[in-house]
Amino acid sequence: MASNYTEHYGLCQWEETDQVLREEFNEGNRKVDEALKELDDQVKTKAEQEALSEETAARTAAVKALDRKSTRLNSSH
Repeated sequence: MASNYTEHYGLCQWEETDQVLREEFNEGNRKVDEALKELDDQVKTKAEQEALSEETAARTAAVKALDRKSTRLNSSH
């Protein structure tokens, strides 16, 4: 059984005299897996938001360019 645990995730930190238990090791792996999955989801969400912002900016610029072109065509008639 672990004598110490990490500050942020409560992962086992065994001393030389501690008996390493499979259950503790598996629990630590589960915590790491869940934390990595959450981080991965956050990164994907941020990337999707940035892509959407870029797409919105590009479409807005295209609409403005079409409006300017339409205004020039209408004023020349």
